[in-house]
Amino acid sequence: MALVGSGLRGVPLVAYGWWASLSVALLFIDLAVQRLPARLSHTATVGLLAGLLMDAQVHDGWDSWIRAVLGALVAGGLLAVWALLRPALVGWGDVRFALAIGAATTWVSWLALYTAAFLSSLAAALVGAHWIITRRANLTTPLPQGPFLYAGAISSVLLLFR
Repeated sequence: MALVGSGLRGVPLVAYGWWASLSVALLFIDLAVQRLPARLSHTATVGLLAGLLMDAQVHDGWDSWIRAVLGALVAGGLLAVWALLRPALVGWGDVRFALAIGAATTWVSWLALYTAAFLSSLAAALVGAHWIITRRANLTTPLPQGPFLYAGAISSVLLLFR
């Protein structure tokens, strides 16, 4: 519902609806079993980019589409580095999901990607701190990142789409 009120129209609205619906499924899976299935993550990314590609062809919006592809690569690449450096903190499912997050946010702007990264990191830190303070977790308790990635991305898209 929030996407409808965001100002998105036509094919981009359908593409973002596709991404959002699969992302919601992914975040519930991540909360339940701390896994982000590759098929769903890739399907979300490909569907979003395909929809945005159709819009780019019709409205000559190649700048936004190329930025979305680059954003997917940047977000996925950065999380891949973290997955290699700290595999206990970032899983490869998060890396695959970051491709869709990067594409969804940078189609709006690079600022949306930075905002999403900040908001998702802040939310994860606050929830983690709350769990530690209330003794529901300790510093080694895994915290699923998918819900935070999605919440940061959808928030930044809704806040920054013009």
